[in-house]
Amino acid sequence: MPKGESYASSVERLNGCPAQLREAPGLALLAILTLALGIGANTALFTVIEGVLLRPLPYTHADRLLFIGPTDKPGFGTTSWLNYRDLRDQSGN
Repeated sequence: MPKGESYASSVERLNGCPAQLREAPGLALLAILTLALGIGANTALFTVIEGVLLRPLPYTHADRLLFIGPTDKPGFGTTSWLNYRDLRDQSGN
């Protein structure tokens, strides 16, 4: 099949789409809502990834940031101001 015929048949099928959507408005609404949900989810996901992973931290010397907290538990724990003050005084700074 030559390319011209394939293109022409595709255009004819696209010209018939509005009539089919008018015949089945529920299907048209479902298609529009599905596209909107997909585009919205994609935008939200990209925004989170861009803000968390791709942008550099807004601090000078961000490579020198460190975590202060308990070492006896895995993961991120909390520490009190008094513990921080003790650590600061012991380090000599």
